[in-house]
Amino acid sequence: MLSFAVNAWLGNEHFLLILKLTNVFIHIVVGWLLYFFSKEIIRCSLSPIDSRVAEWLAFAVAALWVLHPLNVSTTLYAVQRMAQLSALFVLAGLYTFVRYRARWARRGGDPGEIVAVALWLVLFCYLATYSKENGILLGWLLLAIEYCIFKGEWANRTLVWLQRVVGHMVLLPFVVMLACYLWPPEFVTWIYQHREFTLEERVLTQLRITWGYVGWLLYPDVSSMSLHHDDVSLSRDLLSPITTLYSLTAWVLVMLVAFVLRNRFPLLLFGMLFFLIGHSIESGLLGLEMVYEHRNYLPGMGVLMIVVGVYYRLCRWRPDLLPLGLGVLLVVSSLLAVRVWEWSDNLRLSSRMVNNHPLSPRANYFHGFNLQRLASNAQLTESARIEAMYAARYFYHVAYELDSDDLAALVSLYVIDERVPGKREEAEGWLNQIQQVVTKKKMQQSDKYAVQVLVDCALGGACTPHRDRVLQILLELRQRYPTELYYLNLQYKAVRLSTAEADSEALAEFVLESNRIGGTNPAIYAAEIDRCSKVADVECMYSNVISWFAGDHRRRDVGAINRLFYH
Repeated sequence: MLSFAVNAWLGNEHFLLILKLTNVFIHIVVGWLLYFFSKEIIRCSLSPIDSRVAEWLAFAVAALWVLHPLNVSTTLYAVQRMAQLSALFVLAGLYTFVRYRARWARRGGDPGEIVAVALWLVLFCYLATYSKENGILLGWLLLAIEYCIFKGEWANRTLVWLQRVVGHMVLLPFVVMLACYLWPPEFVTWIYQHREFTLEERVLTQLRITWGYVGWLLYPDVSSMSLHHDDVSLSRDLLSPITTLYSLTAWVLVMLVAFVLRNRFPLLLFGMLFFLIGHSIESGLLGLEMVYEHRNYLPGMGVLMIVVGVYYRLCRWRPDLLPLGLGVLLVVSSLLAVRVWEWSDNLRLSSRMVNNHPLSPRANYFHGFNLQRLASNAQLTESARIEAMYAARYFYHVAYELDSDDLAALVSLYVIDERVPGKREEAEGWLNQIQQVVTKKKMQQSDKYAVQVLVDCALGGACTPHRDRVLQILLELRQRYPTELYYLNLQYKAVRLSTAEADSEALAEFVLESNRIGGTNPAIYAAEIDRCSKVADVECMYSNVISWFAGDHRRRDVGAINRLFYH
């Protein structure tokens, strides 16, 4: 958030361009760090090796990663800077450790140097974790390096006790995760109350998805890449689909082979552990969305190190394969150019996502959304705007046919048909469907935005004939989710705008309810202060400011409160 604030301060009218350029710059810096980190890992794992050869192999790892089209969505999707910065600080910590640890393996280390490195690692872990939570994996990755690469070596001798302790510590988190899967605690299960899949289904599905990630890294098929992968089928059990069992078997076999070859080819075990540890949070037990490309931003480095290590072994056996590396880089660069071109335009991107994933409700919805935005462009001719609106409606309808509980698609269809003459009857049918969905569906974050669009349409005049029914839908959501501030805020807004002179006592009840649910609620306090100011009730204004400030124990809203005194 600090980096975004700096971009906003520097960018002004070029803010969006500054956002993208900053992400590209961070991507290059991460690649630069990956080069130095890979060089140290290669020197230690492929020893004996010429230093110049190690540099070229490290360059190959960094170049493959920087140019890989799979990383486009992380770099050009501005908010994924959190994944970039987390990877940046994790790599900085890993490189610091490897550089000093290689020296300690040869001559040992004095206490002061060890403490200094430990303090740097704590700082990098802190920065990585506060960029994105999975930065905490830095400590586990350090253990993987120690176990696979250095193997307890200290001052030219092997400390068996250190090797055994680190080996157990590397395995311990996997054992804990298995225990949490078999006997899931509340911090794991609570989020599944809001998901349309179970813990078992998610873990089993991830067995297949992680192999899909490996496939993308080894064979970057841009025709299958997208922001949206909600068309993936769930694994109900090990045999449904049967590829779930195949995936589990393949993971077990690969890890067994890597373990057996840990002394002859330690890069294989290290790369696989790096990949799996990197995915352990976002592709593990937590009830997050099933598939996202940006989850490979850091873990993918481990797979690419293995690729380069295998390439090195093949070139030693067959030197005539050496030009193959340059050919691969040229192909990857071409695919990168294609994907960057796709990302250079919203409508082109959403169109490509629909082509790549025609069975994805979200891909169809967002293409419809972009077409609807195009239809609002005043520079288009009337016929072009109508054509774009009907095209948007088509893709919304496809999204609905793929998922009849897709609230965003239903609301969009309702709003469009409510505004088009001759389709009012269909609009009422969509509203009936919306009412049925909100009474049974586990509401997701995207559904909240859809509800807001529906309420705004009813209160803004475009959907006035059904305002009472929309408000009834909102009331049902409040009853289903009594502790959700989001729906409380929408209900407050609806009550305030539904009548010219809203009951001040009724609105004050919303403030009390908001405080009871979750402490301060900036949206309601700001709206209440604005309402009081319009009727020149200074006492009411200051009363709300005092209550707001008193409840803001962490002083997160001080800036917003201060700005009230300058209007």
